[in-house]
Amino acid sequence: MRNTSRIMNIKVVCRKDARNSQGEVPLVIRFTHRRQTKTLSTGIIVNPAVWNEKSQRLTDYSPQYREMQLRLDSLLNEYHKKIRRLEALDIDVNFETLFEPAEERIDCTVDSYFRRVIEQLESIDKYGTASKYRVTCSLWHQFHPQKM
Repeated sequence: MRNTSRIMNIKVVCRKDARNSQGEVPLVIRFTHRRQTKTLSTGIIVNPAVWNEKSQRLTDYSPQYREMQLRLDSLLNEYHKKIRRLEALDIDVNFETLFEPAEERIDCTVDSYFRRVIEQLESIDKYGTASKYRVTCSLWHQFHPQKM
C-alpha cells in the first residue's frame, strides 16, 4: 500500500490573472503537498486560447507551440523523475527534498576569490590553469585598480 503522506500533486496552470500587454499568459507548475502549494515558473508564455486546462496541454501544433510543449513536458518529467528517485530511496517527498536548496552564496571580493581558486588549483597540481587565473587577476587589477 502506498503511503499517502508522500503524494505530491503536480499540475500545470495557465495564469490568466497575469496577462501581458499582448494578452499572453504564463504557464506555471503548481505543486501541492499536504494542502500546501508551491508555484514554479516555467518561463513559457502563451496565448490562453491555445491552452487546454483539462488535458494540461497546448492545443496548437505549430512549430513554436510544439517546442513550448516539449519544454513543458521536459520540466514535468524532470520533477516526476526526482519524485520517483526520492520514493525509491525511501525519502519523504516534500518541498524541501524536491527543491534542493540554492547553493550558499560566498561573500568575498573578486581578488580574494581569485586567490582562493589559484590556491585550490595549485594544491591539485593544475599550475597551467592557476597561471591563467593569475593573468586574469592581473588584468583585472589593471582594468580596475582599486581592490574589489
